[in-house]
Amino acid sequence: MATEYKELIRRKKQEKINQDLKEMPFFVKDYLMARSKSKEATTRYAYLIDLRVFLRFLKENNPLYKDVAIKDMDLEVLKNVTPRDINEYVNYLSAYEGTNGYQSNENEGIRRKLAALSAMYTYYCRSGELTANPVGAIELPKKVMKKNVFLEDDEIERIFQAIESGSTMSESGRKRFHDATKYRDLAIVTLLLSSGIRVSELVGLNLTDIDFDHPLSDSEGNIVYRSVVTRKGGDDDYVYLTEDTVDIIRIYMEENRPGMLAGKGDENEQALFLSLRGKRISVGSVEALIKKYTKTTVPTKNIHPHSFRKTRGTRLYNETGDLQLTANVLGDKTLDVVSRHYVSVYDSKKINAAHKGQKSE
Repeated sequence: MATEYKELIRRKKQEKINQDLKEMPFFVKDYLMARSKSKEATTRYAYLIDLRVFLRFLKENNPLYKDVAIKDMDLEVLKNVTPRDINEYVNYLSAYEGTNGYQSNENEGIRRKLAALSAMYTYYCRSGELTANPVGAIELPKKVMKKNVFLEDDEIERIFQAIESGSTMSESGRKRFHDATKYRDLAIVTLLLSSGIRVSELVGLNLTDIDFDHPLSDSEGNIVYRSVVTRKGGDDDYVYLTEDTVDIIRIYMEENRPGMLAGKGDENEQALFLSLRGKRISVGSVEALIKKYTKTTVPTKNIHPHSFRKTRGTRLYNETGDLQLTANVLGDKTLDVVSRHYVSVYDSKKINAAHKGQKSE
């Protein structure tokens, strides 16, 4: 099941955490160890990266730590931080030189880094080793609510046409790769759009996760197929796929998948979606193929795999008006997250509402 893939990713991320912690002070190590029961390895690694940025800021901007290696810092470092230091840190985050050169942080990124730092302060305040959390004394950057980007019917049609024709590829690329990947790419986009699963859930799918042999029927007599996915938190969940979705997955398995394995991969490879090297396709590769097909077909929108999830959520909510059902289909436990990030009201509904609720004359 996809759980095996999730476990592999968890182990690899934990190995990365263990390696990077060698260059971090003891109080970061202890804090992240304490969070190992409640937070996934991916989340803890994100905390580690954010905390390292803060310690680097202190080293670069406080003369007391100029000659102190980050891994040799002690808890006094945190005790000496003031709200003024945190405000300076916010300014630093607006443009700091990271490992890949100067990087800017929008408000969302700054809020996330401050949240990671505040969580560590809260932990040590509760343990009694610290008495105050300076992050709590400052005003956080404004939380900007971005408009949910979802796809219209004509945009979806253009994306599928581009995949089928290979029109976004160069002539040489079309000859080399298009026939070998066309049905895989059609299956990936169809599955993302029809199910609303996350790209991490999609790449984790195994051949045995879709029950091809036991079709079901919905209340209107439509055929659906059941698949197991491992959700973001690690829990297994069922998603139900349309007959059209499963048909294109079957075509990919017959037309493209054997060629991807031939002489390159393990013939017993259980991953559903493969790269041309015969290995499980990665999240980055799916993101790249989505960008390849949408940069010219939907040039006015920044489309990524999550855009298909938002499209699925928006379409389902607008048709049913049922937020709980939408959350269940998307595999989210919090209605607030679904309402803010995965559903939008079609402009046509807003237009029709323009004269509703107005004061009668």
